[in-house]
Amino acid sequence: ESLMAARFTQVGKLLLILVGGAVPGCLHCFHPTPEAPREQVEAAKQFPTPARDRVYLFLLNGVDPLEVANLSGVREYINCLGFGKVYYGQLYHTHWYLEEMRRIRAECPESRFVVVGFEYGAEAAKKLVEKAGGEGIDVDELIYLEPQGIGSLAIEAGPHCRKTLTIQATRWLGDPVAPAGSESIVLPHASRLGVP
Repeated sequence: ESLMAARFTQVGKLLLILVGGAVPGCLHCFHPTPEAPREQVEAAKQFPTPARDRVYLFLLNGVDPLEVANLSGVREYINCLGFGKVYYGQLYHTHWYLEEMRRIRAECPESRFVVVGFEYGAEAAKKLVEKAGGEGIDVDELIYLEPQGIGSLAIEAGPHCRKTLTIQATRWLGDPVAPAGSESIVLPHASRLGVP
């Protein structure tokens, strides 16, 4: 009986690890976001609160269901800088994001939008910006974090996006090629999942 109980205990521990690993956000410890440096917090506070309150950020996660890259931690970091209107979602949230952008623009015409797409969320972010532009909603900045699934020729989001920025990790065989139509930042010593 004790052998049987020991096996059930081992199976129970394995199930706990597997179920615990499936809970979103539980693996963010692999890429924790540091506390915002005092200088950044102070610099962000230089913007008047009403100006910060008009900035809306829309973050789209890629294929990272276990939240290893910790994009939700990026949201918390941005909140600590005094920007409280930060949305965090998955690839399937783009329709809702577009509805929110319409609502926000109707209520606050001087609102500013930033769209961030991580990994395969970059393609969804690009499509969101294009759809918003088709409705006359300008986006101030589109940021790709380690984009996957986007051809370098299709990186630009169109005339309704003021700026496009691509942030990528270094590669084993040299730096990644900067996509056409986008500013590019290469992070040395960062892994693909460490870019956010």
